[in-house]
Amino acid sequence: MFENMIEQVHEKAPLIHNIINYVTANDCANIERASGAHYIMADTPEEAEEVAAGSDVVLINIGTIDPNFVSSAFLAARKANEIGIPVVLDPDWIGKSSYRKETVGNLLNEVKISVIRGNYDEIRDLAGISKKTADLERPTLNPISEDTLPDWVTYAKELSKRTGSVIVMSGAMDIICDEERVYIARNGHASIQKAVGTGSMLSALTAGYVAANPEDTFTAAAAAATVMGVAGERAVETAIANYAGNATLKIDIIDEVYKLNDEQLTTSAKGEMYTAVDQAKNDLLAAAEDLTNAAAELSDTEEIKNATEVLMSAVDKLLED
Repeated sequence: MFENMIEQVHEKAPLIHNIINYVTANDCANIERASGAHYIMADTPEEAEEVAAGSDVVLINIGTIDPNFVSSAFLAARKANEIGIPVVLDPDWIGKSSYRKETVGNLLNEVKISVIRGNYDEIRDLAGISKKTADLERPTLNPISEDTLPDWVTYAKELSKRTGSVIVMSGAMDIICDEERVYIARNGHASIQKAVGTGSMLSALTAGYVAANPEDTFTAAAAAATVMGVAGERAVETAIANYAGNATLKIDIIDEVYKLNDEQLTTSAKGEMYTAVDQAKNDLLAAAEDLTNAAAELSDTEEIKNATEVLMSAVDKLLED
């Protein structure tokens, strides 16, 4: 699925116009270079359009916004749309202020965003903040797990349909989707979260991959998430072996991105396409469980118990097949 994705980034060496969180700017620059891309930090309105016009992708991360930042983001994003280059948006901590929600809502209303990359809470908070998502209900789902995966997928696909963007939800497992396709990326390690800025770094990585592989934004975004996960796994192994802390872990992640090649990515990738059949199986299992619970409340007769056992057995067999 990810054949030559890494090589493409190194060969094309796309220039990323960063209008991003200053807390993680250095980390993003380093991981962009490690991946084979180039970077420029340009977040003043006086140069935003000109820099965007000479770049291959615009990355907007709202982690540390102010009025100048917002002006630059809109100028650069509009120019990117005008010349046909991608825009990647990281709605960092969007749920923490009305200013952030308003800014992202207006961006979604006024410009085309190629990819939106955020954690589960950030993607959840995109519901209802723009004209496109006005009547989209904010999910109250529990954190991602195999049990909640179907509902998260349903929400992410609907958000993709509303916004026209590829959605990347990162966490214990990553969901990458457009309106039709869904990929579940399962690489990574819980310790990665201890290193400040790894979410921003994934957004930066995504920008480079999307710019280098513009013919398939969905696959490029899935590749970037997988690269980050594989690099994270390897970096955690090194950190544990060396009794290293979270700052060293972040550096090790960047180094692992630098060292990773396409063959290693293919060998190490853990993930799968999530199909309509998977969704149907999960829906059937949920319905069967509801029926079982309802039957148990209505009666304890042996006949109902036997019937529900037969139903659950049939569902189990379907899931195995």
